[in-house]
Amino acid sequence: MRSLEAGHAIGRAFALIQRFPLQVFGVALLAGAVPTRALYYGISLQQARGLPDFAGTFEGIFVSLLLQTIVAGLLVSSAISGEPGLGTGPRRLPRLFLAGLLNAIGSIVAMICLLFPYFFLLTRWSVVGAVTASEDIGISTAFGRSSELTEGARLRIFGLLITSGVCQMLLLVLGMVVLIPVTGATAATQDFSWQPAAFAMRLVLETLMFALSGALQCALYVALRERRDGPFADRLSEIFA
Repeated sequence: MRSLEAGHAIGRAFALIQRFPLQVFGVALLAGAVPTRALYYGISLQQARGLPDFAGTFEGIFVSLLLQTIVAGLLVSSAISGEPGLGTGPRRLPRLFLAGLLNAIGSIVAMICLLFPYFFLLTRWSVVGAVTASEDIGISTAFGRSSELTEGARLRIFGLLITSGVCQMLLLVLGMVVLIPVTGATAATQDFSWQPAAFAMRLVLETLMFALSGALQCALYVALRERRDGPFADRLSEIFA
């Protein structure tokens, strides 16, 4: 299916960003980048107390999965409403938080066991945030629905997630190449730097990365839904047509 090809899916994600820039970047900043910076502040305090570094690594992955689920759900709600704001997203925030929490816990447990179960769950639950925000079903049912939608397409989804990760890394490198001379941030490559220019630069870059990953999850959800259930005559299908 063409809509599941990496290039087409990323193109759809950029179309969503172009259509709703304020919502996409606003959600990415407030629900993604700001909590991430708060996380690293907590990790830096933890390291200052002599706690092991590996704990910070798992915390980073855990919070990243949690926040990506929330960001994707809020973006879907915003796209459905088609109006300034987040639609029903804020009302569903507790459910999105719980879905993201369960997603992160399951993935971390799988990672501790073996990498293969981690990647399996990563693809199987890749649209749970979008499902939670857009379909009137319970949390446990949302995980089942995500598994149902991704069935038969998980290898393509895995490739798409890898492509997305590479794009985000390139965005990070490009952003640093452009912004380091502008900001003069000598510690810009350090996640734990609290130099003002470096902190601001990391905030900008993380906002861009959350915007891309969230929009991509929205595009992926629509493609999987159409693949599984056929074309839908609703606002989401119109946006990604």
